[in-house]
Amino acid sequence: MPRNPGKVGPRVEVGKTRLSITSVRHLEFILGISRTTLESVASRADTYYDPFPKEPKTRPFQKIFKPTKERLIDNPVDPLRTIQKRIQHRLLAALDLPFYLCGGVKDRSLMDNVTIHLGASVLVAVDIKKFFPSIHNRMVY
Repeated sequence: MPRNPGKVGPRVEVGKTRLSITSVRHLEFILGISRTTLESVASRADTYYDPFPKEPKTRPFQKIFKPTKERLIDNPVDPLRTIQKRIQHRLLAALDLPFYLCGGVKDRSLMDNVTIHLGASVLVAVDIKKFFPSIHNRMVY
């Protein structure tokens, strides 16, 4: 595997469409983090966050002003933050994502998503209010 200049540890090849992680040992090697540490952090992942309130956007031309509820942003702290950054830089950043994935992808915007769906004959609206806070890591794993 090619090395990432200036960084410690291997990286997946640029342009891949899938990750080729063959084992936990391989993941340990790629991330440069021991299995014991990964398992320990995963078992207590919810304790490695320091949430902070998101500042509401000012919208001077908004017609109806609704009182905004405080929205907490989950701010990861070490060692979880380090693990997440290594996953991003050493695994996910090199993946070529399909054109239809826009959310949270660098250089893709809401307008890109709108353009993809422009002229579609079907519209689906789903209410996901409070959906994500109801999902805990134990439910995922």
